[in-house]
Amino acid sequence: MQRRRHLIWAFSALSAALAAGYGVLFTIVGDIRDEYGLTDTAVGLIVGVGFLSAFVSQLTIAPVADRGRARQVVVAGVLVNVLGLLMMGFGTSLTPILTGRIVSGIGIGAALPAIRRIVILAAPDDLGRNLGRLLSADVFGFAMGPAVSAILVGPFGLAAPFVVVSAATG
Repeated sequence: MQRRRHLIWAFSALSAALAAGYGVLFTIVGDIRDEYGLTDTAVGLIVGVGFLSAFVSQLTIAPVADRGRARQVVVAGVLVNVLGLLMMGFGTSLTPILTGRIVSGIGIGAALPAIRRIVILAAPDDLGRNLGRLLSADVFGFAMGPAVSAILVGPFGLAAPFVVVSAATG
């Protein structure tokens, strides 16, 4: 029982960190636009493509978790997400930032459903409570992303929130 509880909390924390990767961009998107001379259209594309790539990943990669490979999908998804976050953090033009957002979305779209599968199978008797915890963690992480950016960008630069969230995720 104690082991299940630790598992649920660990995956909730991971889920929050992954969601923070989505949210970290929103506070600084104007700074990125101004710093690198991007158009508003490019900024909109960067924001939207992350959600689109995650959706496609959920349809194509995430089902592998249902075939007994949930752990591998989570690990691969986290690593891919970290790579994408670092690409966004250190990118200085549209192409690497956009590519990083796509890569990050693919990782998140693969990992989050696999996390849900692991949590469901770990404690099927507490399904509603545990999925509620995961959803709460997702919302918390998504809300914390902009807060992390707001705190770190001023003193440490545009790459800092991406590096911190990637470290927290990895």
